[in-house]
Amino acid sequence: MEGVKGAPGVMPQAFERLFQLLKGIAEADQLFIGLAKVSYVQIYNEDVFDLLQKDKAKAKKELEIREHPKRGFYVDGMTSKVVTSAQGCMKFLEMGKKGRHTASTAMNRTSSRSHAIFSVTVECGKQGKGKTKCVRQGTIHMVDLAGSEDVRKSEVGGKGLSEAAHINKSLHHLTAVIKALTAKPREKHIPYRNSSLTKILAEAIGGNAKCAMIAAISPLEENNEV
Repeated sequence: MEGVKGAPGVMPQAFERLFQLLKGIAEADQLFIGLAKVSYVQIYNEDVFDLLQKDKAKAKKELEIREHPKRGFYVDGMTSKVVTSAQGCMKFLEMGKKGRHTASTAMNRTSSRSHAIFSVTVECGKQGKGKTKCVRQGTIHMVDLAGSEDVRKSEVGGKGLSEAAHINKSLHHLTAVIKALTAKPREKHIPYRNSSLTKILAEAIGGNAKCAMIAAISPLEENNEV
């Protein structure tokens, strides 16, 4: 998702492209106004935590997922920061990473124990007579999913075992939502409410949006289950 120095991944490339587009539109249309805001949350054991909250006490407090009749599901009380460049996005990404839950397992020295969602919301408007009219808004969710775990191989126990159970359960519900959306004929009931992850991503997965998934799959024969 992030890549390494000299080889940027999906996220930094997306940030660069987004601000290139905004700059190009602004240069072509002098009345255009574009505002970008970012947020960063993690889902740990089904609870949502704000990764951009500087107050340590508030950062440890679970956030509520609420539902609005028009907006749909949203995270109440989530920190939102205005950014003006791709570098600004990367700054908040690096800042939020420090608060993510990670741990060492038999398979990974820095295993992610939570799902993380970095969101960029862009509001576009036109300068009018004495006021700005917002005409369009869109959000890009960049999601770093914790990998599905076989606890026999990761050899986790206690707290780690509980984390693995929540990770696998969350991924199971995400799979169920995708299956329901892609079924032919499409199922009438889409089980978004079954997990925090699918609630937050409901609009991005099944709304007026495009969704892409990149999977990291081990090529080792020992991980090939028949």
